[in-house]
Amino acid sequence: MASLQASLESMNASEQSLKAELGTALLSTLSSDDQHEVDRLNDEIQELTAKNRRALEERVKVCRFKKHLGMFHQIYGAVGYKEVLIRC
Repeated sequence: MASLQASLESMNASEQSLKAELGTALLSTLSSDDQHEVDRLNDEIQELTAKNRRALEERVKVCRFKKHLGMFHQIYGAVGYKEVLIRC
């Protein structure tokens, strides 16, 4: 019984310790190499996020252009865009 009680107290202490760590930065528990890897991955995530943002902006531009082309086609029908540009 005493052994079970000691084991329970040990688990309770571990639970308290883990709860105290919850939500804190864990970089201090990583090795130096692991910390550098985390830094590299964070940089890569930022780079990919920026690339994704640029791709989304480009997609919006393309969608706007397609919409304008659709309106252009509705206005000028079968007339080619080169003929219209020449008129301008």
